[in-house]
Amino acid sequence: MRADKQDRHNQLCKLIAAEIETTPYEHDGQLWAARPQAYWAEKLKVDTRTIRDLQKSRPIHFDIATVEGVKVTLLRVLAAGEKPPMTERLAAKIIASWCEKNGLPIPRQQFGVLSGLAETYGPQLAPTIVIHALKHWDEFRPFLHLEIDRHI
Repeated sequence: MRADKQDRHNQLCKLIAAEIETTPYEHDGQLWAARPQAYWAEKLKVDTRTIRDLQKSRPIHFDIATVEGVKVTLLRVLAAGEKPPMTERLAAKIIASWCEKNGLPIPRQQFGVLSGLAETYGPQLAPTIVIHALKHWDEFRPFLHLEIDRHI
């Protein structure tokens, strides 16, 4: 990473830690700094595009959420060697991302279905199950019909 970018990244990590210390936001069992991207950009005196770029670099972990009707960027700094926990929401996002990359975009209102799958099968297995089923849909479909008929 370039020296100037590394400096900004370090500054953002410090801002995140200070924000979590003073006003933590609990989400998916973790404490986050929850502010709109414009807030972070103003604090670092950079454009929001720079914030989007910086938040993708480890050890920063980010998510997006709506808090009290406002879209915010959730940021936290991972400890050395820590990986983001696999949550039901993250599993649903992985499935949606795979679908979109493979020409099967998931409408926003259907995202809850993916979250439900992750809740049912667990966040570790859900992406594997759904992606496998979609990759092998022709083989999977008859078994799906059998299961549906069994419950009717």
